[in-house]
Amino acid sequence: MKRIPERQRGTDPQLCNLLIERSGRRTTFSCSSPDSGYWYAVFLVLVCLFLCNETFGQNVQYSNDAMDIGMRSARKVNPTTLGLEFQIPLGHYRGRNGLDVPVVLSYSSKLWGMEFQSYVAGPPPGHGGVEPFTIVVARYAKNSLSGWSSSVSLPTLDFTPGDRIYNADGSPNISGNCTAGCFVIDRMLVWMPDGSAHELRASDQPRQTTAPLPDDYYAVDGSRMRYQRSTGTLFLPDGSRVVGGKQIDRNGNTLTAVTGGMRDTLGRTINNPLASIGGDQAYSLPGVGNTTINYTLKWRNLGDAGVLTTAEPLRYKGDSGCPPGSGGAFSPSLFSSDTVTRTCIGNSSELFNPVVLYQIVLPNNKTYTFTYNIYGEIDKIVLPTGGYERFEHARITPVSSNLTGVYAQPTRGVIRHIVSPSGSGTDEAQWLYSNNVSGSGTIVTKTEPGGARTESNLWSDGGSSW
Repeated sequence: MKRIPERQRGTDPQLCNLLIERSGRRTTFSCSSPDSGYWYAVFLVLVCLFLCNETFGQNVQYSNDAMDIGMRSARKVNPTTLGLEFQIPLGHYRGRNGLDVPVVLSYSSKLWGMEFQSYVAGPPPGHGGVEPFTIVVARYAKNSLSGWSSSVSLPTLDFTPGDRIYNADGSPNISGNCTAGCFVIDRMLVWMPDGSAHELRASDQPRQTTAPLPDDYYAVDGSRMRYQRSTGTLFLPDGSRVVGGKQIDRNGNTLTAVTGGMRDTLGRTINNPLASIGGDQAYSLPGVGNTTINYTLKWRNLGDAGVLTTAEPLRYKGDSGCPPGSGGAFSPSLFSSDTVTRTCIGNSSELFNPVVLYQIVLPNNKTYTFTYNIYGEIDKIVLPTGGYERFEHARITPVSSNLTGVYAQPTRGVIRHIVSPSGSGTDEAQWLYSNNVSGSGTIVTKTEPGGARTESNLWSDGGSSW
């Protein structure tokens, strides 16, 4: 079991010369070009932190990705989030008392997020200099390998949501001024081997940062998980527990995380197919007797020949850098900065060209072939049978929270799913999807090939800023 610690962010030379970072109760300052103006800038920001309650121009939203990114269903297109989801089984190893090790690759197209990084207040009014602005960062596949995850692993604990600091009214507090109190919500996410996420909370009520830490966190999504902070133990609904890199069932049978995979209850070592990526990766599983079952996973960069379903130039992550108006222009781009709220994308200058899984060669030499769109989302699967499935992705309404502006841009989902069983294209069947804000929630619509339509109303979580 791996814990994701509080993030230690470095200085990005693309950003402004002064960054303010909040992590838990800690405030840090960093400068990309330490010169004579550095200490003057630090002095100005310190004055603002201690004398100002709120600073003009902040555009800070804490993205809650628990549902948009972590929710899973049994369908190819998730009926709530409209994410593309599927699994490819490679093997299954029985263990004592049902504590098995399945070898399954899981994919989800819910890959993108926009994270607040820092707010630059600038000098006080009348002193000239750069106007205040907000820096965000476009993140791709934060909790997966380009959308892929493996069942040969243990759950991962993510305490980041509980590290976020709020004011008494539930607004993000990045000033560090706790005169009226600083608050947190004692919540965490448990990321499962299939890529799904479950939210656990100690309480639904805000806790002042000066109050004692709670010990027990309980699932709020019906998964019946519990985490005990004092012992570092995650209790699962089947009676097993995960602690110290092991999963132990109620009878003491144990799965152990080892380098590159898992050791099962019978002492066999099962390698993780995603332990390393890049190039043509040979992957073997134990077969009957002394035989092996051999696969090849072919990894390619998005810009390599044949990886994009439709050939087009690679894009930058954002259209302009920081500070707004003076950070350079980048084209073509995936996302756009916001000049109205003076919100810029700090990693705009990065050309998006990730390593993605292009092909899986099965033991019988048949293949799954995956090609992608410019956002790094699978939009075509050619099956071992010769048939294919195509997917059209687009920006949709977020499910998790009322994100707006630049923060909502990365929320994407499937709007069209086309299947050709023969692969000839003459027998295509089409499903259409959409989601639209309506009244107190969001209406998700699915239209089947025969014209039948299903509508689901996702109720909004209310108007509280918390």
